[in-house]
Amino acid sequence: MHDAIAATANTILSRPEVLAIAQNFGFLGKGQNLHDWSKAALTSKSYETKKANSEKLAAVGLVAAFTPENKPAWKIKTLS
Repeated sequence: MHDAIAATANTILSRPEVLAIAQNFGFLGKGQNLHDWSKAALTSKSYETKKANSEKLAAVGLVAAFTPENKPAWKIKTLS
């Protein structure tokens, strides 16, 4: 069972999946907000901006990740 959870946590999520997860945390915004946060967390030049956007994603159970095509996306935040 632990392996199944770990595999899910490492999976790149689609925008509808991410929006559903975020809404479970009380998020009221749009999928575009989550995309913007992921992009800023991954590509922003300033550390402060990267950190702030990573924290926004973490608050809704997500972390920023790149797709195999090198586009901003998301994974499930795990406790580590």
